[in-house]
Amino acid sequence: MRRCHETEGARQGPRLLLALSVLLAVFAASTASSLAQDAESVESSNAQPTFVDGNTTMRRMHDETGARTSIGDPVAATDADGDALTYALIGQDASLFSVDDQGQISLGAAIADSGRISYRFWVTVHDGKDSRGEVEAVPVIDDIIFVTVTVTFAQGERVPSKDVGLSWNVNSNPFGVWSDGETMWVADWVDDTVYAYDLSSGSRNPDREFGLSSANDSPFGIWSDGTTMWVADDNDLRIYAYDLSNGTEDLSKGFDVDGDNDWPWGVWSDGQTMWVGDRTDLKLYAYDLSN
Repeated sequence: MRRCHETEGARQGPRLLLALSVLLAVFAASTASSLAQDAESVESSNAQPTFVDGNTTMRRMHDETGARTSIGDPVAATDADGDALTYALIGQDASLFSVDDQGQISLGAAIADSGRISYRFWVTVHDGKDSRGEVEAVPVIDDIIFVTVTVTFAQGERVPSKDVGLSWNVNSNPFGVWSDGETMWVADWVDDTVYAYDLSSGSRNPDREFGLSSANDSPFGIWSDGTTMWVADDNDLRIYAYDLSNGTEDLSKGFDVDGDNDWPWGVWSDGQTMWVGDRTDLKLYAYDLSN
């Protein structure tokens, strides 16, 4: 009986070893297959190109720029895979320009005397591959950037397209102008009003206009720090101050000028000192604005 038990155990040993070998072989094959699939997935993945300048950018050109002239630096995209990239232009002014395979934008036809001060369009890019790195039957845009091309002019050259027209009915006696780059404010000596105009279109913007206080009835020169507007008065020994956002007078920021500065004319400041011209004295009087 004892020998029979040992014989049965001896028989079972090889069977267990065989089963274990099979399991290890299956596991190894499965692991190898999984690793192969992972490697294939890594090899077939594809990075999309992206524009270096982000979502928006700007280029400049002179109004005398000739046809087929390159406009500034390329609007280029980078691609981690080193794929060949294809660029295209879309949008309202796209037909007036072209772009090559390096993202270099060029002007189509010459624009001299066109009257335009800017052009806008989008540049798109794609590498022609999907996320797995396979060639797309219909290429899909991978990234897009909005481009503004502004037109520059020679120093001193007249730019009629940027003129701001006034009216005999209102603002017929302009004395003093200031702008924040988007709006132009123009004081009127007779109307006792500071009128506002949109610089991009030249049209009036009544929402940003304001009337002056009754005492400030002869405005001669204005300046602002973007928050407060100071208005010199030709008849008063005072510089008036107004909140630019709502046009209300700010008594805390207005100040009286020196008695000798009795014909205040134009004003300008660096934010700390304000200089006030005098039309009878050969002097610019300086006042501290920091207090």
